[in-house]
Amino acid sequence: MKIFLSGLVLVCLFSCGSKSQQDSVQFNIDKSLLSESLKIDSLGFTFAPPVGWTIDSSKAVDQTLHKFQNKELNSYSISIKNIFYDSTSANFCSISVIQSDDSADLNYFVKNFYDILTSQIKSEDIKQARFFKEGLEITQFLIMNEKSVIFKLYFQPINTYIIQIDYAIDRSIYPNYIKKIESSIGSITTI
Repeated sequence: MKIFLSGLVLVCLFSCGSKSQQDSVQFNIDKSLLSESLKIDSLGFTFAPPVGWTIDSSKAVDQTLHKFQNKELNSYSISIKNIFYDSTSANFCSISVIQSDDSADLNYFVKNFYDILTSQIKSEDIKQARFFKEGLEITQFLIMNEKSVIFKLYFQPINTYIIQIDYAIDRSIYPNYIKKIESSIGSITTI
């Protein structure tokens, strides 16, 4: 129950209040829970993965990149750029770029994605929130089931691309990771 409440508190923080209150969202960032910050110039943002989560450049990751690179989400293509694995569990974080010929509009994409998501997952297992961090609009989906907790973040630091950051955590150990995830999400800044 404590696990669910922690996730619910994060969702409520991000979804409650007026836009002006959302503009001033502050995260409890514990730098000791973060790896070194990565500056991703070509995508227009910086980000710090949780401590102990490292980029895996093995052949297995390359296969995963190739496998997912050609999948379409309606008219959107998803290209995974980086995957960070937790050295002590099966938890991971991925950074992807979403491109479209139709529209690069974040709100349009989020609406379409939510419709697809709710056609595949019970809507009561999905919590959606929108917040602003230092003027950057971020939409978050929190998906919880009996096995895992998944945070899906969408934002657009530059007008060309929509960025997707996913955190996937084993539900049984989620309470041990919530502060790492919050710190990592709080580390996202535009360049």
